Amino acid sequence: MIYVTLGTQKFQFDRILIKLDELIENNKINDEVIVQCIYHTYKPKNFEIFALKPIEEVEELVKKSQLVITHAGTGSLVQCIKFKKNTVVVPRLSEFGEHVDNHQIEIAGVFKAKGNATIVTEIDDLDMYVNNYSKANIIDIELDNTRLLKSIGEYIDEL
Repeated sequence: MIYVTLGTQKFQFDRILIKLDELIENNKINDEVIVQCIYHTYKPKNFEIFALKPIEEVEELVKKSQLVITHAGTGSLVQCIKFKKNTVVVPRLSEFGEHVDNHQIEIAGVFKAKGNATIVTEIDDLDMYVNNYSKANIIDIELDNTRLLKSIGEYIDEL
């Protein structure tokens, strides 16, 4: 199963939905595809799509998936690390009205540098990465937010 999470942004991400439908229709994806996406105008024909589910259900989908395709949202990426998932990142791009700027390319780059994500910026290349995900090398990263929380606390104290 391939789980696709596109976040809760108020911007559409139809570009990836259209591509997934095309890949399934042309038998370039043969796995079941389940997509989380709140804002979209495109109506998928070949896969299940939902807006939101309880976190426990989402985590079960991530755990069961062989591959996660995600936008470059930090919450989604951290979840992929937590469950040691092969991850393909398709950053939202401002030129397609998917976000206000291209900061998701930078976020995706950080995760790629750590070895935990493959980045797809050209949507036509998605099938190449989807079909080769088993070759991904997942680095085991310990998630510890102690420094982050301390830094936020110090910042708030200075206000």
